[in-house]
Amino acid sequence: LGYTGASSYSRAGSVSYGTDYLSMKWDDVNCASSGYLSIAQCSYSTIIDSGCVNSNSYDATVYCYTTRIWNSSPFPGMVRLQDGTYSNEGRVEVYCNGQWGTICNDGFDSTDANTLCKQLGYDGYNSFDHTSRINNTIQPIWSTNMYSTISHRCFGSGNSCPSASVTNCSQLNDVILTCRDISSSSRQTVTQSTCSGLTSDSVSNGAIILSRNNLPSPSYYYGTIRVYYNGWGNICDDYFYGYTEANVICHQLGYTGASSYSRAGQTSYGTDHLSMKWDDVNCASSSYLSIAQCTYSTVIDSGCVNSNSYDATVYCYTTRIWNSNPYD
Repeated sequence: LGYTGASSYSRAGSVSYGTDYLSMKWDDVNCASSGYLSIAQCSYSTIIDSGCVNSNSYDATVYCYTTRIWNSSPFPGMVRLQDGTYSNEGRVEVYCNGQWGTICNDGFDSTDANTLCKQLGYDGYNSFDHTSRINNTIQPIWSTNMYSTISHRCFGSGNSCPSASVTNCSQLNDVILTCRDISSSSRQTVTQSTCSGLTSDSVSNGAIILSRNNLPSPSYYYGTIRVYYNGWGNICDDYFYGYTEANVICHQLGYTGASSYSRAGQTSYGTDHLSMKWDDVNCASSSYLSIAQCTYSTVIDSGCVNSNSYDATVYCYTTRIWNSNPYD
């Protein structure tokens, strides 16, 4: 169901959730590990005990914690299904660069579908399509022509996170997927830790990219600033951020300098939804070539913690730094 775990469990006759009037389908459900991701990984019997046959008061109930599993220490290459009718279906989203994004259906095949379903704890896939039938908000597209083999159980087994969103695909081509439990003889033993660590973001701390309307692109010369520091995030614009720091950011992006700088709340670049990574950025010289040469704090001012309207923005000149007085 997408939650971190169970706060409590009981039976219908002992709680106030009301009474279902459906027949029993499973009995003797037994999961070998609490780290499993799907009930399809567990054993069960379709022979129902006589006490359960005659009374819905024995229906199993659960009370989950409210924290979503993907909000609790997500890792690069983590996968989830969103906006489906049931928990085994939906739009495929993968976590890369500190943000959830989608997978383009270009080159996507049954082997890829099986890999993703196995990562989610299912034995295989039932069907896959693209999102013309499921509405999608604007998100980065993190993968196209996904690569899998029949032995893969994780997105990260054959794929890595890109530094920026795929640009040759549209949200209408986002993969949607339905997973299923095929056979008790092929039950998956994956947990979250099985796929953790296989994929790494293909960027290093101090990398910079600009975004507009929550979509980053290496081709942008103006927008909201994203910095990579153990994941992508924003820079708080308070105190030290000014023309000196804006010039350095533009230099790092390959431009001659900054035409202007501001904050997200005062521009029309849209709103990012990432957390702040740096505050109090201070560059001793506007001729620096990388923000890594400047000082910064990872302790974020309370005003920036609570609002993306303070995300630092920049508008660079369009002249490339290597076209302005290059030297031997």
